Amino acid sequence: MMQYLVMLATAGIWGVVGYRIYTAYHASDPRPDNEDHFIVSADSTSLPDTFSIMANYRDPFLDKMQAEKPPLKTNPVKTTTPLPVVKKTELTWPPITYEGMIRNEQSKKLLAIVHINGQGMMLKPGEAFSEIILSKVFKDSIELVMGKEKKIVRK
Repeated sequence: MMQYLVMLATAGIWGVVGYRIYTAYHASDPRPDNEDHFIVSADSTSLPDTFSIMANYRDPFLDKMQAEKPPLKTNPVKTTTPLPVVKKTELTWPPITYEGMIRNEQSKKLLAIVHINGQGMMLKPGEAFSEIILSKVFKDSIELVMGKEKKIVRK
């Protein structure tokens, strides 16, 4: 008998929840009728403001009255000749591919297998080939320096 009462109460609660969800999604007009008088038409005339704000009260954080600041004096602008534009010369990197690295087990030194301009070679960090210096060797990439430019080449 108690099971039937619990099932009836559960069905009633779910019925109320379902009704509230249904009425929330199927409401005809969500805006109340008494808010229509707040809509302003585009052709209404606007009145100019007839008040001004006087902000000469004390600062509550500094306990001081704000004094009017004197206007800043501006210096006349001096005309100078424009600085010459220095054109940055772009370095042209040759085609470079990184094939992998070899580690010496005893001395723990690294060698990178690199192809520069189609020529294969093994370089240690710090070694150079035609203005290109190998600075760092990683498992998946190497860092090269040419002039002041750095470039990272991945496998």
